[in-house]
Amino acid sequence: MAQGNDVLKPGELYTPLGKTPAPKPQVDERSLAYQYYANREFDKAAVLFEKFYETSNNNYNDYRYLFYSLIGLGDYDKAEKLVKQQQKTDKNYPERYYIDLGYIQTSKGNQKNGIKLYEDAMSKIKPNEQSVRTIANAFMGLRETDYAVKTYVKGREILSNPTLFSNELANIHYSRHNYVAMVDEYLNYAESQPSQLQYVYGRFQDFMSRDPEGEIADALKKVLLSKAQKEKDGTFYSEMSLWLFIQLKEFELAYTQAIAVDKKANREGYGILELAGICLENNIYGTAIKCYKHLLSSYKNHPIELEAEIGLLNTEYRQFASKIDIDKSKLAEIDKMFANVLKKTGTDLSSLDVVLSYAEFNSFYKRDYEKAISLVEPLLDAARLKSQDIARIKICLGDTYLLAGDQWEATLLYSQVEKLMKDEPLGHEAKFKNAQLFYYMGEFNWAEAKLDILKTSTGKLIANDAMRLSLFIKDNKDEDSVSMALSYFSKAELANFKKEIKEALQYLDSAASANAWSPIEDDVLYKKAEIFLALNDYKTADSLLAQIGEKFQQEIIADEALYLRAYINDKFISNKDVAQSLYQSLFLDYPESVFAIAARNRFRELRGDVENSEPEKLFFFGPLINVQ
Repeated sequence: MAQGNDVLKPGELYTPLGKTPAPKPQVDERSLAYQYYANREFDKAAVLFEKFYETSNNNYNDYRYLFYSLIGLGDYDKAEKLVKQQQKTDKNYPERYYIDLGYIQTSKGNQKNGIKLYEDAMSKIKPNEQSVRTIANAFMGLRETDYAVKTYVKGREILSNPTLFSNELANIHYSRHNYVAMVDEYLNYAESQPSQLQYVYGRFQDFMSRDPEGEIADALKKVLLSKAQKEKDGTFYSEMSLWLFIQLKEFELAYTQAIAVDKKANREGYGILELAGICLENNIYGTAIKCYKHLLSSYKNHPIELEAEIGLLNTEYRQFASKIDIDKSKLAEIDKMFANVLKKTGTDLSSLDVVLSYAEFNSFYKRDYEKAISLVEPLLDAARLKSQDIARIKICLGDTYLLAGDQWEATLLYSQVEKLMKDEPLGHEAKFKNAQLFYYMGEFNWAEAKLDILKTSTGKLIANDAMRLSLFIKDNKDEDSVSMALSYFSKAELANFKKEIKEALQYLDSAASANAWSPIEDDVLYKKAEIFLALNDYKTADSLLAQIGEKFQQEIIADEALYLRAYINDKFISNKDVAQSLYQSLFLDYPESVFAIAARNRFRELRGDVENSEPEKLFFFGPLINVQ
């Protein structure tokens, strides 16, 4: 209350003695006007926008909001006066206001008069691109997309250029879900503007990523194949078809198309070579092999021949090595392929990748450790040897000695790489291999010490692997009986590394039975499931993972086992109902799991949910309202 004889005047705020009165909050009238408009309080919005319009020398933005507010109020007479006033002041494009006058007529129900005014606007298009865009955008502001399309088409005729406005028309067709017309316009745009090809590719990729039903991909394929068949000169559409098949991972179709492009454009096989590399990256070995064999038969005595032979060797070896059980019938064939390539390239640093792969082949699959060492050890004496090359050679030798049972020579080589490539990825890899080696040997404290360093000082992949192994050791090494189980488990992992599958499974059984009940049992089940999954025995893997779900629901590995089981049923057993139920269990029972989001998304896909992705927002001059 007021003090002494002080009397508060009406509206005055009481302020304690000596205090500065708080300022009254300032009202941002423009923000308030936009809020009124958004709330459809058009009477209040119209008052403010009229004020802005009159004080801003007929600002076009204020005009639009005032116009739409009056339409929202149904005050068509005042709206018409406003339009005619604005038309007189706009010396550049007065023709666009015929569209607003037409909109008033259609809003009043006079469709015939409205259409006539729309046609009048189109008849007054000037012979320049900006005039066309101005009229088209005015129609878009009213969502009269049919007339916007007609405007652009007429603009092409007036300017005698059938490739103009392709980008704008493509966006309109996309918003109307007319995908064939959209594709046709974007292709038209790309062909007329070659510098924009990557932009068009990006647009197609974006559209296809938001099209779970594949309608856009189907439209694109349909239009491209039609245009490619009619393409007499050049390979523009043929190459775009090849690009599309690669995006859709339809590699057999891509192979056929790549051969056609190669013949037509005389690319000397390099497009096919590139496709082979893409197939190999995606583990599509069959198509990659077909690409390389085609090159070898079509380009004899050509510089690409040796590249194709090396690529074929690499693919055949990768396919062979991808299987956990060794196909001994392929050993002689692959050995011969290595020998033939190295006969042409030599066994020096120029063919280091092939030499290291051949050494790995001899170590892991032929168990010929002496030959592996004799292949790579002499390379350490080569002149001008780079540190990275030394590191790769010594890691290869370390793996060979580990497989041969000489663990101390292996750790010496890994340690040398650690020191040589400190704080480099190869150095981190060597440190992790050293930690694994101590783990295999049962030296768990030494292994932990190295893993603890790796957890914070390396790239994400190595750091995650180090974290997992470190936690696993900590959880299972405390008691004597558990340490025995951990020792068996580490021996199983070493046997698995050596691709001695039978021995690995036997050690896992020993780890599980090291005590009447062992905390390591869930890890044993998971490791067995991984092995049987690699052997393509999906039902056994699924059964093992199901046991984890039944017995070890509270263990750290439970959510990962559940996700892997859902994935197996989804992708390999093709039991979609079971997969859907498992995905749902994961995100409901383990909401904090790193797999929860992926599980929820896949669950929705299996349930048949359609992604409700909004189409690209088009450019509008003014705000939009729906007049009731």
